Amino acid sequence: MNLHASLVRSLRRAFGLAGVDVRDITPVSGGDICASYRVRARFDGGEQTCFAKTLEGRYAAPLPGFFEAESSGLDALRRAAQGTSIRVPEVIVADEYWLVLEWIDRGAPSERSHRLLGEGLAQIHASECSQADFGASASGYIGTLPQANEPSEDWAAFYLGRRLEPLIERASTLLGPSRRERYEELRPQLGRWLRVEVRPSRVHGDLWSGNAFFDRHGNPVLIDPASYRGVPGVDLAMMQLFGGFSSQVFEAYEGSGGALLKPFEAALYQLYPALVHIHLFGGSYLSMWDQRIDKLREFAS
Repeated sequence: MNLHASLVRSLRRAFGLAGVDVRDITPVSGGDICASYRVRARFDGGEQTCFAKTLEGRYAAPLPGFFEAESSGLDALRRAAQGTSIRVPEVIVADEYWLVLEWIDRGAPSERSHRLLGEGLAQIHASECSQADFGASASGYIGTLPQANEPSEDWAAFYLGRRLEPLIERASTLLGPSRRERYEELRPQLGRWLRVEVRPSRVHGDLWSGNAFFDRHGNPVLIDPASYRGVPGVDLAMMQLFGGFSSQVFEAYEGSGGALLKPFEAALYQLYPALVHIHLFGGSYLSMWDQRIDKLREFAS
């Protein structure tokens, strides 16, 4: 595979043949899914340093709509973050093969940086969604797993029917009959907890610490979303699941009008990433699911 030629093709499809020239492609560290590069390119009349990632060479065939879904999520987050100090990279190209974004240099955070992340996230969650239902206009991905986003006005129906149960069905062999039984016994209570009057909020959808960093001015940056219209708890629960966020982030979030999670809510919204990790990384994550189910059974009793 000729990476240079492949990237040039994608840029030329977006900007036309004239004036497109990729000067340099340098591998950079990234996630497990894509190969990532720092790219120096000239297009649209000027030279620019970009971040580019591709699935080429890692999968037998492209994942349909993979980068288009990420691009849509980045654009939605950027709109919701307007007026905050949170940066979301601008999309330059998103097609079947490549996602090309503006390059943002990383820096070291200060106390102010953590506060800005908490304040900005609270504002993103409070931003007005133009639609009154949960979901998105198109399905997307979390990791490499398809994520159904068909809209629903009922949050309980959306979270159980679009998030948990499709993955429980797909992981039926790994989970086994006893785990499925315990879930079914708990399901009516889950529905009651989820059946609350909430309006949809823009959420990142995969907000672990690796998907947030700080630029060289100390401003927070959000990347790699699995974004949709959901409830703030899905982001907060993911932030708590693996840690990596300063307590100042949560203090600033609450100080800006965001509601922190009750303990049962954290366990409830961590069920979905537990299932995602079981699918992507295997049975070593079954204990994460078991611990959350055990906690929820305690709260339900």
